[in-house]
Amino acid sequence: MSEKIVLGLDFGSDSVRPLAVSCLDGTEIASAVSYYPRGTESGYSNPRANQIRHHPLDHIESMTASIRETVTTLNEPSH
Repeated sequence: MSEKIVLGLDFGSDSVRPLAVSCLDGTEIASAVSYYPRGTESGYSNPRANQIRHHPLDHIESMTASIRETVTTLNEPSH
């Protein structure tokens, strides 16, 4: 029988972080982080003024990259 896993996503102000957890006992199995590529570009954010703005593709690209990294970790022999 294969292990049942749930994946949660945390979209923060500068990155997205997925977390894979075992449905059986809640054990953390894998995680990753992907920073938004346009996070500090002029016109999108001004951290000194506490203004964080995101380009719509930041969420999609970073989510995709971080999920791929997490799934790759899940597929490694130690899991």
